[in-house]
Amino acid sequence: MLRLLFTSTLIATCLWLAGTAYSQTDVDSLSLELESSEGADRVALLNQLFKIYRNHEPVQAAEYAREALELARGIGDRAGEGQALNNLGTYYKNTGDLDQALENYIASVNLQQDLGDKKRIAFSLSNIGIVYTMQQHPLKARRSFEQALGYFEELGELRYIIPALNNLGSVHYEMKDYSRALEYYQKADSLSRESGQGVDFDNLTNLGNIYQQQGNFEEALSYYFRALNYERKILNVYGIARALHNIGNTCKELGDYKQALVYLNQAADRARDVQDMQLLASVYESLADTHFALNDLIQAYGAMRMHVTYKDSLLNQETNQKLAELETRYELEKKEREIALLRTEDENKSLQIRNGQIRLYAILFTLVSVLALAILIYSRYRQSQKTKMLLEKQNRDIEVAKEIIEEKNRDITDSIQYARTVQEAIIRRNDLSRHIKDSFVFYKPKDIVSGDFYWYSKNGTRELIAAVDCTGHGVAGAFMTIIGNSLLNQIVNGQHIYEPAEILQMLDWRVRDTLKHHEMQSTAHGMDIALCQIDWENKVIRYAGAKRPLYYVRNGELHELKGSKYAISDALAEHSKHFEEETIPFEPGDTFYLCSDGYADQFGGPKGKKYMVGRFKKFLLQHHQNNMEVQSEKLHMEIGQWMMDTEQTDDMLVIGFRIPGQ
Repeated sequence: MLRLLFTSTLIATCLWLAGTAYSQTDVDSLSLELESSEGADRVALLNQLFKIYRNHEPVQAAEYAREALELARGIGDRAGEGQALNNLGTYYKNTGDLDQALENYIASVNLQQDLGDKKRIAFSLSNIGIVYTMQQHPLKARRSFEQALGYFEELGELRYIIPALNNLGSVHYEMKDYSRALEYYQKADSLSRESGQGVDFDNLTNLGNIYQQQGNFEEALSYYFRALNYERKILNVYGIARALHNIGNTCKELGDYKQALVYLNQAADRARDVQDMQLLASVYESLADTHFALNDLIQAYGAMRMHVTYKDSLLNQETNQKLAELETRYELEKKEREIALLRTEDENKSLQIRNGQIRLYAILFTLVSVLALAILIYSRYRQSQKTKMLLEKQNRDIEVAKEIIEEKNRDITDSIQYARTVQEAIIRRNDLSRHIKDSFVFYKPKDIVSGDFYWYSKNGTRELIAAVDCTGHGVAGAFMTIIGNSLLNQIVNGQHIYEPAEILQMLDWRVRDTLKHHEMQSTAHGMDIALCQIDWENKVIRYAGAKRPLYYVRNGELHELKGSKYAISDALAEHSKHFEEETIPFEPGDTFYLCSDGYADQFGGPKGKKYMVGRFKKFLLQHHQNNMEVQSEKLHMEIGQWMMDTEQTDDMLVIGFRIPGQ
């Protein structure tokens, strides 16, 4: 919720600076007055029009602010210039360009300090605090907000003291000092009610965030709806989008996923209207979470792709801006050198005119000599400067490219970490140790995310356990694990199919149908699986496998059930494919193992060869009498010693469970 919290804080300060609301008649009157205005009056009107247009027509508002800044600098209107800088900072802040926003706000503070305008100093300090908050620098933000509050208290400006308290509450919220945050929020709320000014969006949202943090989602939702009504009343499109996002997230926390999708999609529409890239990235991340909770994996993946797209868009904006700054700096330096050269030539001509006719030829001769030498020196100087500038530009370009690559890598890693979060959520749901006491799971992904997963389900006295090895590893394998987990849940828990062979037959058909529906080559995407059913009532194990075996140890001997030679989604055999089911009575003390091929296929040892299935089966037989926790530790130690410095080649998964004694 932190991202939502601080964007709401940003809106609050803007509202407090907005002043009086304007009717359409007022707007028309100001626009008409602008046509005939000049000088400082025109600057004031342009700054006033920015405030009117900034929320519902931000691009037009920015044009007013830029014209005001250019005109104010031209006529020396420093007060108007400071206000225009503050307005431009607000525009850049609202569109997510935080570095540009901070640059304009700081320039505004410096101007206002020279003029001694305490109120406008406090306004800009508040906005600087907001930008630091959005950049996740809470200590800098707190210092700026405290300075702003000091100015407002010195001026006795109650209507500005309230949002300053609110902003300080938000900073303490980010620092997880919730009691201090609540103290500031409640003080702001109390002053607001006592003064008869009413409660604004910021107070409503921040109080909602406190309840959200405490897990009181119903109370939080009531505050978010009140905030939405307030933003609609004042026609603030930015605020409407963020309020809808807050409501959608809270509905998701309450488990009302369908209603959450309604509000989150509305938030995305509003955010696109105002080109708020940061909010769009956040909304699509929430949509991905919600679709995943509904087991709508294709929509979840699509939303996550949009989340990454908008994060990339923010990065591209920043990169283009940096390149434009480099080009502008180069052109300015070039013009300054040309002006300096022209000024030197003018001075030389004036000197010639002032000298008398008698010394004319001598001076001309000297000038020609000096000029020839100067041209030679200047030519070499220009060449060296060009070389220096070219090297500097290349170094800057390299730095920019390095920043882009690093940012891209961070975004890619963030996306993979998100996929890991999704996969870990699946694994937590299938936690075997909660259901079968005498069991273990050895799970070692090759990358951040894994192409192996394990699955569990229970129906009465029957328990189902599966070890699944999806095609590939990394992100590609991870998304196949999500599809496989979802389909197993639908087949067993939704369609109530419990026999292992029937489950694999249905899983094979559903995977091929899903991949074909989404225009993917099914031969390149599939899974190997070992699936067994423990029937406690009849005391038997039922097993079916797709290219993965079931091992079990009884009376000191290791036995193997090999299963089918076909993989799930093996299109080459789709017409003749049939999964066999085997049934074996179990006895107390029998130990069973399911696994992927990653452990046995790992390279290592003194000759850099594979571990191999034979060595793996001997290891299981050697350690099967140990308790399950010790067996898991032995697996870790064995493969670690085998690999040494060798890179892991595949995901690894081994599941073990033992039939309890009489």
